Amino acid sequence: MSCVTVTLTLPDWLFERLDSPDQATLEHLVVEALMADFPRTGRDEASRWLGLGD
Repeated sequence: MSCVTVTLTLPDWLFERLDSPDQATLEHLVVEALMADFPRTGRDEASRWLGLGD
């Protein structure tokens, strides 16, 4: 499996609002947020990959 590295710059207030997560947790939160938005954009196949859809 290949992967892509993405760099995000978050303001301090947002990082603190997320309870200052460690890197692994922050990565999980970002991927979770992206996946949650997929159905709205018509990319519902991601839900099936994760076992979240029908």
